[in-house]
Amino acid sequence: KKLFTDTDASANTALLYSRLMAKIPVSEKTIISSVLAKAKTGSTLMEAAITSLMQGHYHAAMGLAMKAVQADPKNVIYHNNLAAILSQSGYPEKAIPYFKKLSSQFPANGTVLHNLGYAWFSLGEIDTARRYFAYAAARNPNNPETKLCRGVIEELRGDPNKATDNY
Repeated sequence: KKLFTDTDASANTALLYSRLMAKIPVSEKTIISSVLAKAKTGSTLMEAAITSLMQGHYHAAMGLAMKAVQADPKNVIYHNNLAAILSQSGYPEKAIPYFKKLSSQFPANGTVLHNLGYAWFSLGEIDTARRYFAYAAARNPNNPETKLCRGVIEELRGDPNKATDNY
C-alpha cells in the first residue's frame, strides 16, 4: 500500500478510535473516560496510555494513545508509541502503516526499524521481519531487543550458531 500522509494518519487514527470504542469492554471505556476528563495534553494522554499498557489494559492503552496522536498529530514519538502499542496488543497489521510512514521520514532510526520488524514478525512474515531487524541492527548494533529477535529468527531458520551469536 501507499505510505500514509499526515492526513491519512490522522484520519486512520480517528477511524481506529471509533471502531475501538464501539467494541471494547465497559471497564476499558471507563479508564479512557476517566483519563480524558483529567488529561488534556498529548503528553499526559501518552503517559496514561503507557501506564495502561503496563497494567494490562490493552484497549485503554490503544484508545489513549490514539487520543494522544489526535491531540498532537505532528508528534512522531506519539505515532511510534501508538504503533508499538497496537503491535504489542495484537494488532500489528494496524501498526505497520504508521511504522512505514515513520521509517520513510527517519530511515536511519533503528528503533522504528526494529518496531517494524517486530510487527512483521508478529504477523508471521519471518523473511520481512528478518530484513527489518537487519536494517535496525545496522543502525544500532547493540540494541538487545533487535539481537534477541534476530536470534529467535535464526533459531526458527534452523541455524543455532547464528542464533547464539545474536543471543
